[in-house]
Amino acid sequence: MLSKLRNKSWNIAGFKVTIDPFLIIIVVILTWLLSTRYYPRFSYRPHEFIYWVMGIITALALTFSILLHELGHAFTAKRLHIPIERIHLFLFGGMAELRHRPIEPKDELSVAISGPIVSLLFALICYYASNSLEYVQPESFLVLRNIALMNALLGGFNLIPIFPLDGGRALRALLWLYQKRYRKASRFTYIIGKQIIAILFIVALLSYFLYNSQVTIWLGLFSIYMIYTVMSGRKELVYIPELNDLILEVEENASPLTIVEILDSTNKNYLKKSIIPVIDKNEVKYILYGRDLDDANHESPVYDDFLQPVEPGTFVDVEKVDTYHPEIAFKADYLPVFHNGVLQGMCDAHEMRFWLLERYKTINIS
Repeated sequence: MLSKLRNKSWNIAGFKVTIDPFLIIIVVILTWLLSTRYYPRFSYRPHEFIYWVMGIITALALTFSILLHELGHAFTAKRLHIPIERIHLFLFGGMAELRHRPIEPKDELSVAISGPIVSLLFALICYYASNSLEYVQPESFLVLRNIALMNALLGGFNLIPIFPLDGGRALRALLWLYQKRYRKASRFTYIIGKQIIAILFIVALLSYFLYNSQVTIWLGLFSIYMIYTVMSGRKELVYIPELNDLILEVEENASPLTIVEILDSTNKNYLKKSIIPVIDKNEVKYILYGRDLDDANHESPVYDDFLQPVEPGTFVDVEKVDTYHPEIAFKADYLPVFHNGVLQGMCDAHEMRFWLLERYKTINIS
């Protein structure tokens, strides 16, 4: 059952949603704890099944709250024309996986804060909805108050300015917006995250020596988790590729068949998302859409049947900003990349555009 769930996806609000199988186990455990340990401590009910109903609703509401949080990110990204690969729900969280990163700091800021805002708004709705039920429906009151608390914690926790939490992404976006340099903003975000963790540890130590309370244990565990969080996001923050790192190299006069074979040997999914150049005498004459070749058994295609004209959005030239500026709509995710008209290879067009624009901004700022 769990293996089937791992490969299962749902279409929710127009987005592909997948669920980690272990999330089901967490929901079952949480239901049991709420039904047998938590709710019986706060209210007496003559029938035990009432506690189980309350526990099931609360546990499922946690999963719904995580989904709602990620839908906040997804709808904002969609509004900014950033495609969503999928929304994945796992043990204690979720992730709206963007197909490519935002190229403007204000867009990253909007995507980052939209999830916490949705969670905090939902928390307020549940809180105020519960007010009228305290004496009329005490069971509903308790459930709604707990759902409100869960969403407040979900929104508040994600606003902590430590990358890759939403708050860390928002912090980097603000620094990026102010400093105009993505790399510098990323470096400062990493430094600030480490300083916040250092402060947490100092507070935990002071609490231990001055008060020796149970709060110390929780602060220590929280600090350790924050260290794990910072280290998991460190690679992205310090990642500074050279242009060659972004290019899947091919010979400058490579035939379409050769390029197709290279793409297939690298990743079977690349071809249908690619545009293949047709080069004659060091000049790009036509292009081929990989999706057409993939549908037509590209092992022995008649390329002449699929030739298309070269137009903006079908290639990138690293020395010509008019081939990758933000207003250009790429016709595929993987495009041929040139250097002053000479084919260098294939690239992830959106990733290449991001780093080329950053290089272009740096040159102009300097």
